[in-house]
Amino acid sequence: MLRSPSMLASGALPRRPKADTLSIEDLVAAVVDDKRIRVPRFQRRLRWGAEDVRNLLDSIYRGYPVGNLLLWEKDAPAAEVVLGPLRIEAPKRSSAWFVVDGQQRITALVAALHRTDTHGEDPFFIYFDLDAQKFLIPPRGKKPLPTWLPASRLLDAVVLNAWLIERFPNDPQVQKVALEVGRRVREYRIPIYVVETDDEAVLREIFRRANRHGAAMTQAEVFDALVGSASSSPHRLDELADDLTRVGMGRIDEHTLLQVVHAIRGKDPTKLANPKDLDGYEGLDGAVAEAAEAMMRVLTFLRDDAEIPHLRFLPYKQPLVILPRFFHLFPEPVARSRILLSRWVWRGFMTGAHADSRKPAREGIRCIKPSDEELSVQQLLSQVPQDQGHVSWSLGEQLDARSAVDRIALLGLASLRPRSLDDFLELDVASLLEEHGSEAIVPITSPSSPKPSVAGHILHPPRRRPAQELLVLATNGAWPGLLESHALDKESLPLLITGRMTEFIDLRAAKISVLVEGLARRMCGWGYGDRPSIEYLLHREERS
Repeated sequence: MLRSPSMLASGALPRRPKADTLSIEDLVAAVVDDKRIRVPRFQRRLRWGAEDVRNLLDSIYRGYPVGNLLLWEKDAPAAEVVLGPLRIEAPKRSSAWFVVDGQQRITALVAALHRTDTHGEDPFFIYFDLDAQKFLIPPRGKKPLPTWLPASRLLDAVVLNAWLIERFPNDPQVQKVALEVGRRVREYRIPIYVVETDDEAVLREIFRRANRHGAAMTQAEVFDALVGSASSSPHRLDELADDLTRVGMGRIDEHTLLQVVHAIRGKDPTKLANPKDLDGYEGLDGAVAEAAEAMMRVLTFLRDDAEIPHLRFLPYKQPLVILPRFFHLFPEPVARSRILLSRWVWRGFMTGAHADSRKPAREGIRCIKPSDEELSVQQLLSQVPQDQGHVSWSLGEQLDARSAVDRIALLGLASLRPRSLDDFLELDVASLLEEHGSEAIVPITSPSSPKPSVAGHILHPPRRRPAQELLVLATNGAWPGLLESHALDKESLPLLITGRMTEFIDLRAAKISVLVEGLARRMCGWGYGDRPSIEYLLHREERS
């Protein structure tokens, strides 16, 4: 009998789970027709691919065991049930079944067997090869062969018969094979256990025990399952990632957000709990909602103060992990703190002090003191070099938009506020990257030339022949500031058009290097004092 910590204290026990079996046909009907099955918020996200779906159907066809389903019976409000590509509007009902263990299998079965379309690109389009008598994944871009029976035709005997009459009216052997596979799938019975309890802690404990073994869960998935809070929103890391995209700076991966959640509570973000060490997630209840508020402030600070328009251009992620702790403790820092934090961010970029390693993150969290905002800022500054002599940046020879070096160069180009070649208006770099991703970094050198550095690119919506357009604009008199907004001039463009690539790249690389040096000098505040605010100094003087 399963017990939760609260139940052990009170002596209460859940009712013994009801054991039964359910045919595949009845299971799908319980989801689609009865709308009885729901997915609780602590379930893991869908991780199965086409191979997993194919293997499940093949096991069912061959009569292999596929495990049992664990369900939680309770009242349910009206809700949208999302199972892969399917969305089912489920009304309010009593005695609904929430899936505790088996979400991947139920999703695979419903999405593969219950659909009206017969082919597509998602992992749930599976066929049964009537010649080879096995389930298969359709090769991408290949038209299905006539003997490929869509899995979506297996669930309903009437639909299957209609398909066979249309395609194989005079082939009893093929009909026999198809009808047999349909029968095996529909009639296959899966063991189910239904738990009746009002205590969600019981379900958490069942979930913990069910997932100690078997398919490995990521650290973020275990956190979502065990810590996601019902009393605050967002509940899970994937929900938090979705919410933060509203800022328009891109999506943060869930592993980084798990580090953020640890940092918010003052824990070492470099020592995340092992997914099988479930006790390591204690003490993090409600941290996702706290992280949401802090991360909104962090992203706004990076965009408005540190002039990072989008996370695609963030050279190192350490500030993204450390700053949430600061903005959680000090939601509205004084203006002087924001200036100094920007210096800390940029000095770490230009010197490599924010390079992804364990020590900077660990030390950064330790620097932030809950009771003293400006002392925390001073201690963060002490962790990065204080003078320009430690700068290690230089422009790379070939573009690698994932490297810190090139991201700094791209930040330099973004700081020019590039203009559109169409209407000459200033481009919104964040929106540009959101819409076009890496394709917004447009090459302007010849396609036949070697892969160029950042110096061979501009920030712009994708164009077919941007170099020619730029030359025409330069020749006919470009809109004032247009060429300059892309670190170009009328002297460099003819070099590009006439194929003098080396000279063009060298000239523009020099321009970008000067641009970055000026941006870094301004943002790093080299040569300026890093004292805290006057008010802080006066207050400290009074206390002493």
